[in-house]
Amino acid sequence: MGALSTKETIRREDYINIEVELKTSEFETDDSKNEAIYEKLMEKLFQEYWWDVPDDIVWGEVDGRLKDFEKEIRRDGISLMDYAKNKGLTLEEFTEEMYDETKKRLNREIILETIANNENISPSESEIDKEIEKVGRRYGYTKEAAKALIKRNNDLDKLKKKALLIKTKQFLIDNAKVSIK
Repeated sequence: MGALSTKETIRREDYINIEVELKTSEFETDDSKNEAIYEKLMEKLFQEYWWDVPDDIVWGEVDGRLKDFEKEIRRDGISLMDYAKNKGLTLEEFTEEMYDETKKRLNREIILETIANNENISPSESEIDKEIEKVGRRYGYTKEAAKALIKRNNDLDKLKKKALLIKTKQFLIDNAKVSIK
């Protein structure tokens, strides 16, 4: 695997018309089909492009995710240690698993942001509004209340980034050469 520097670009020929082969057993719905296509696309892109994210950045992300996750499960009366134990893991193994997932997620984001930059992809206001509405539904808020919450928590840039990643992901899926067997 080559290392991807933040200044390096991804060659268009490496992400347009990527051939993906799926088995019908790998998906049941259009959404799961798209997710399977995306996973295979990312596997191929990871073979060429991988950024060695510094450990302090990854561990910083992991720490934040663990704190957020712990807050969430505490509402159900579950400790992080108990959650890990229920998954058949020690807390250390669970944390290492989260580290690996976070490193992979950060690489996905770097790849998607690089492709978005190459292709001049940006989310429209309606795509951003759609993400705001999703937040509202998740918390039982109106769109306006969700928007106010997002602004109050300074999360609008995160939401715009999420909309950008979703749009770029769909761009990759739409431009894949998919064969189903």
